Amino acid sequence: MIYQAKILHIDENVEEKVTLQIGNTELTCFASVCPYAIKVGLSYPVELNLFDDYTIEEISDDSEPSLVRVGNAFAYVITGRLNGRCLESGELIFKEDALLSDFGYLDGKMVAIKVGRIDADFDPEQ
Repeated sequence: MIYQAKILHIDENVEEKVTLQIGNTELTCFASVCPYAIKVGLSYPVELNLFDDYTIEEISDDSEPSLVRVGNAFAYVITGRLNGRCLESGELIFKEDALLSDFGYLDGKMVAIKVGRIDADFDPEQ
């Protein structure tokens, strides 16, 4: 899914480390694809992808969707409902084929996924 993301911060030491605001959600991502210069305060089309090995577990059906950063790293624990290839967490939807192929038995369930990082693709048309 492609979002309009406002750039809140670009790290001085790790230029690929960007803090984005999508709707009411703020998240720090790794700018995996960024073929043009981006500037703080401006908005750009972005596609979000889960990167690195991740773990998933079923949780209580009455759990609230959330996105919680793990320390100062790129890692997150994402809580949401698994819907086929998509993880729906509040206003964000993460689409990954492996969610269906590897975790199809959790389809329709509330889950918590710990990911190594969330990648931001600033060239979603490619």
